[in-house]
Amino acid sequence: MSTYLLKKNDADSNPQIKDIIVWRDLCPPSMYSAADVERVRKEHNEKLQRYRERKDWQAWVEEDELDLEGERILAEVKNYKQEYFYKISANFQ
Repeated sequence: MSTYLLKKNDADSNPQIKDIIVWRDLCPPSMYSAADVERVRKEHNEKLQRYRERKDWQAWVEEDELDLEGERILAEVKNYKQEYFYKISANFQ
C-alpha cells in the first residue's frame, strides 16, 4: 500500500518532496510515538468537526493560504513602487 501511495519516478530513484503523499514512508516509526499519532488524529478530527459545523458566512471570514499569499504579493508590489519612486526621485535631485 505504501508503495502505491508514493509516486515513483522512473528516471529518479530518490523521491522529491512534491511526490510524497504519505510521510510515514520517509519517517521511521522510531521518530514518533503512539501519543503523537493520537494527538495528530484528534486535532485532525476536531478540524473536520469545525468545518462540518460552521456556517456559510464563516468560510468567508476565515483566513486561508490564498489570503496570505495575496497579502504577500501586495506587500511586494508596494515595496517595488516605493523603490521605483525613490530611484526616480533620486535622479531629479
